[in-house]
Amino acid sequence: MNQDSIAIKNLTKYEQTKQTGLWEFRHNSVVWDIYFIEGKIHHAQHNLQSLDTLKSLLFSLNLTKIDFNSIPRLPAGEKFPLLWIINQLVTYKSLSRIQSIILLRQLTQDALESYLCCVNGEGRFISNFDLPERMPIIMETRWNTSTLVKFSVDKLKQWQKLQPFIKSPHQRPSCKDLSLLEKPISGGNLSPQMLEKLAGMMKGLSLRSISVMLKQDETKLAQLLLPYIKHQVITIYPPKSPLDKLPIILRANDFIPSTQILKAQIDSISVVNREDINRYNPVLNTVNNEKKSNVFSNISTNKSNYKIVCIDDSEVMLNTIKEYLASEQYEISTVPNPMQSLPTLFASKPNLILLDLSMPNINGNRLCKILRGSPTFKNVPIVIVSGNTNLLSMEKIKEFGANNYLAKPFTKEQLLEMVTQYLTVAQKVS
Repeated sequence: MNQDSIAIKNLTKYEQTKQTGLWEFRHNSVVWDIYFIEGKIHHAQHNLQSLDTLKSLLFSLNLTKIDFNSIPRLPAGEKFPLLWIINQLVTYKSLSRIQSIILLRQLTQDALESYLCCVNGEGRFISNFDLPERMPIIMETRWNTSTLVKFSVDKLKQWQKLQPFIKSPHQRPSCKDLSLLEKPISGGNLSPQMLEKLAGMMKGLSLRSISVMLKQDETKLAQLLLPYIKHQVITIYPPKSPLDKLPIILRANDFIPSTQILKAQIDSISVVNREDINRYNPVLNTVNNEKKSNVFSNISTNKSNYKIVCIDDSEVMLNTIKEYLASEQYEISTVPNPMQSLPTLFASKPNLILLDLSMPNINGNRLCKILRGSPTFKNVPIVIVSGNTNLLSMEKIKEFGANNYLAKPFTKEQLLEMVTQYLTVAQKVS
């Protein structure tokens, strides 16, 4: 992909000129729709995304009890079927607004990742294209175009490291000769027992589907399987139709550096890492234990590498936290309004989240549970910061999905002790 790529060029143009409308792009019978509101992306989709795509994302968010029969039947010819379904799920209270934003963001990211791999195609921009009035609930969402593109390119670069053996998250791994699993493989970190468990899960499923079942990042799963694919212990098959119509992931030299692609304007946030190892799926938890010695030998001592997100409606409290941590050279991002900043939060990468429970217009307990239920934040340490002492017990904190709590008011020493504890753990298991 070069800087004149139609995939990048038009997104840049519509962002810079603050266009409102629909960018429709066609390649190999696949149609991408990217809807802009004043230069920001409201959503993106492609016509191969299906109800199964939506159900898979819901599963990854631990939303497994959604009753699709409780909503009206999809209107014939609906151009945005998944958006319509999400809107109905919110209307009928099967999804919260926050959950719908997270879901819409993930669908958008999925569509953009494949769109950015297109090297040719035909497109048209439909100015002032309006979404149907029957979708008012999801109209409030919109994301910085540069941020989404940078996030997508960074994700695709992880896939590029697996070339030429793996070219798509929709490819299907398979192991037909289980006896090969006993043979040591150079670069392989999986035990025969673990490989056998993974082989039993494959059964024609894609890398993406398996990662959803394991609640693991799909690129990390692919990296673990790569040595076995190289040595033909595991065979990798093409995607099932119609997903084989999607473009393959470009080779590294086809991408321009992400710093040159629409310099990201990440609004004041940053996010991701881990703490409670027991939250890992047991199949891949063993991998972390087997590689533990290598992990510990690479612990960074540079505090500027650590990013902390503080979510609190009180500017006074946010300023206090920044003041207390300023001398430690951490990268601090503050979020006074999580509803407005949620999209950016998902595009950023902190090592620790400090979260207030008592905020107007949002239930802090519910927000904590939603963050913890998302694969993006599954292993990010979350520390509750609250003056409501009735909520501050380890039993209640664990119920919310947090790791610990800090009662307001607190001293600088108390905050530093808590932050140091969880950043150390996050670094060790990352």
